[in-house]
Amino acid sequence: TPTMGGLVPLFLILLGTGILFPLAGFSMPVFFVLASTILGSAIGLLDDLRSQRGRRSTGFFPHQTLLAQFLSALILVLLSFRAPNIVRLPFTKITVALPLWAWVPLLILGFLGTVNGVNLADGLDGLATGLFLLSLLGLFPLLWTEPKLGTLGVIGLGAGLGFLWANAYPAKVFLGNVGAMGLGGFLFGLAWSAGGILFL
Repeated sequence: TPTMGGLVPLFLILLGTGILFPLAGFSMPVFFVLASTILGSAIGLLDDLRSQRGRRSTGFFPHQTLLAQFLSALILVLLSFRAPNIVRLPFTKITVALPLWAWVPLLILGFLGTVNGVNLADGLDGLATGLFLLSLLGLFPLLWTEPKLGTLGVIGLGAGLGFLWANAYPAKVFLGNVGAMGLGGFLFGLAWSAGGILFL
């Protein structure tokens, strides 16, 4: 079964964003989501290419992958310094503005946890894509508070549903690390920008 099929939904997300948002105007939350998606997919792409062309069939060593993800998370931290960095408490209407010492480790752990969570689920037919879609649907009540984030969510939902058709049992293609980490980065970016990181 071919891998690296996750390039397709990632391309559709970037294509949809590139078509719609130049007209509506980019915002910092949208830029953050795109940065998180690109950083996650870049790590996965390098890992996939190394596993296919390099000397090791398994790609990067785990500590190398974690280091790359940690450095990517630090880039996202730098992008977030001017943002309010709020968190919505699940099952309440309470919104908390986090201090620096709280939101920086939460962002790093959230990014690492989400990209690796989606990546670990990739292997069974439709599992990672299905979990991505369910998680995305769970964020929609928060995303609609920011129309541009809601639009990004719809783009991601369409891309994921289109890929699920080929990824469901019997799978014709798998996400690969590039797709799993990229979609994980996309999901994290949306959740963080909407204040819904605790919902993941």
